[in-house]
Formats: sequence, structure tokens, C-alpha cells
Amino acid sequence: MITKNKKIFTEVLIAAALLLSSNFPAAAADTAEIKSAVSQAAYVSEFKDASINIAQIKFPLTAINGKVKMLNGATGLEKVTFKLLGSIFEADGTVARDCGEHNLRVSSQAVKFADVQKLIPALAAFDIKSDFKLACEVKGPPSSPVLNAQLESAGGNFDFTKLAGELKGVDISGIKLNFSYASGKYDIQSLSFKALEGSVKLRGAYDPDKTAETVLEFQADKIDAAKLASYFEKYSGKITGSLQTKFSMQNVLDDDLMSASGNINFQNGVLKDFDFLKKLGDRLKSPVEKLDYDFIGGDFMLAKGKQLDFKDFRVDSKILKLKTSGVIGADKKVAARIFAQAEGALLGNKIKNKKLASIFKKAVSEVKLNFIVGGTVDDPKIELDMGQR
Repeated sequence: MITKNKKIFTEVLIAAALLLSSNFPAAAADTAEIKSAVSQAAYVSEFKDASINIAQIKFPLTAINGKVKMLNGATGLEKVTFKLLGSIFEADGTVARDCGEHNLRVSSQAVKFADVQKLIPALAAFDIKSDFKLACEVKGPPSSPVLNAQLESAGGNFDFTKLAGELKGVDISGIKLNFSYASGKYDIQSLSFKALEGSVKLRGAYDPDKTAETVLEFQADKIDAAKLASYFEKYSGKITGSLQTKFSMQNVLDDDLMSASGNINFQNGVLKDFDFLKKLGDRLKSPVEKLDYDFIGGDFMLAKGKQLDFKDFRVDSKILKLKTSGVIGADKKVAARIFAQAEGALLGNKIKNKKLASIFKKAVSEVKLNFIVGGTVDDPKIELDMGQR
């Protein structure tokens, strides 16, 4: 007897075959028309607009059409079509009953991602508004079936509101999802797509009986920072460059317990009109309106309760280098320290006398200062750390 966890997703895809198995009580719809014939090879049933309810799963299969054969130790399907949630599937092959092995193929030309999310709740952390082409195989003995599936789509829209509510309606293309199901667990081997001139990949594992252990790993490469910033009113038009990030998310099914940790960095771009840089520049006696940077980034951890911890975050440019560690609370309050290293070229820019400025730049190669940052994200307060050595 297959255990409940091991067979749940397999049942969803092969329930048309299991309709004739004594292990599962099924009820045909009132509109079902069933034709049966007996031959030397098999007992054949033809279903038209039948439906089935299986106690072990939430969602009924409807609009079942096609021929099902009772073979020796197996059930055979010949282009059996059925509807699950809002998607239409077609199944061919054999389903072993008590011995032997499954050899079943299930396909669909238009699986809705919303349906995939209902079957694999771990993917509810984000949303893709697109239909997918499905190719799936179920193999192995009844006691330990293995499902491998591939879903592909040319494109759609992407929402990732779990970490950033503004990330809605991002155009994506070349979507591919590969996952397997075995021993009661889903292995999301890869969800990949192109977006914002770069690429995004996600992988993870999901056990329906241990949802708190669900972990998703997210990676993005060569994302256009200006296009990403355009989704955030506060940062639109203020940053250019290339974004890379890699982080993992835990407890993705619980908004209160969800956490994340990883690394994020921007390379080879420009920052301009950032209030924080202006205030820091004021403290350096040389306000920074625009900064051409080589690198910005570091490690971060988004803890339960949405507190953001960052460590050794760096800003590297030719005229200014910063390193900062600290905390941003769920209330947006900031508590951080900054080590600033400003080149004489930056400080000398504010001297109106060109000759004196040139002398200053040569005489003062760099200035090093420590600062304490308080206030909030929207209104940071920067004070010189008088306790520095």
C-alpha cells in the first residue's frame, strides 16, 4: 500500500488510471458515460465527461475522457484527458497496481502557474502570470514512485512581493521549471528565466509534512540596476550598474517566520541624488551629488520580524570608500557605523582657488573618519564618532 505522502502528487496526475483501482473510492459525475468491452487482452472502459474524487487529495479531476485498459498487474491509459483545477492534461502509458513499475507520461499545453502553486505551496513565495507547457514522467514501483517534470513558457509577468512589494509585473522570458517528486518530497531542481537584461534562478526542497523546513535558494546575475530601480519610486533614476545576488529563504510559507540571508552587490555604475551620500558628504565638508562606483555590496540577513542586519557592506570608488555594518529595524530605524576613506581629490573639489585646490589634493592623499548612523531609512542622521582612535 502506497503511503499517503508518497502518492499524493502521483495520484493527482494518474488519478484517471486509479479510477479502476480498488485502493481508491471514486464517484463518476452524473453526466459520465462509460462504455465497456471484454477482449482477450484486456478489460476496456471508455470514459466521457467523467469526474473523480479521491479522499487523499484536495482537488477533483473532471472532464475525464479516453480509454482505460485493465492489463495483467497494471492499468493502461490511451490518450486519457482530464481537467485538474484550471488546467487540461493528457495521459498515456501504464500504471502498476501491486507489482511491476509505473511507466506513465502526462503532458499539457497550458498549465496555469496558479495551479502549480496549489500543488506545490512552496512556490507561493512569488507568482508568474503565465501558462506552461508540461512534460512529465512517472516511473518506479508502486511503493516508491518517482515523478520528473519539466514546465516551459515563452514569457509572462513576475511578482516577488515576499521580499519587495514593489516587484510586480516584471516582464520575464525563457521560463523553465524542472522538479521531481519522490519519497513524499518535492525537489525544485531549477526555476530559471530571463529578466531585466539578466538571469534569475531558483531551487529548493519542499516536504508537505515539514513545511517549516522549506528552503528556497535564489540567484540573480547581471540584472540591470536602473531597470530594477524603476520599480521603486524612491530609487528610480538614481542608480545604474549591474546587480548580482544570491540568498536563501527559510519558512517561506509563513509571513511572520520567513527569513532570508545571503549576499548582494552592484558593480560598475553611478549613484546620484542619494540623500544619505549628500549628508555624509556634508560631514566630509564635500557633499557628494554623484558617485561613480566600482563596487557596492556585502552580506545581509533578514530576520524574523523583518529586521535587516548587514555586515561589512562596502562602497568602492576612486574618490570615496565606505565600509558599514549595522541593523535596520522593522520600523525602519537605523543603527550602524561607517568607516569612510575620502581621497584628497574629493575634499579639494570644494576649494574655489584652483591653485590652492591642486596643492591640497597633492598634500592630502586621504582622510579617514568613523561615523555613527541613526535616524531612519528615510531620514538618516550621521554624526562623527568622537570615540574613534
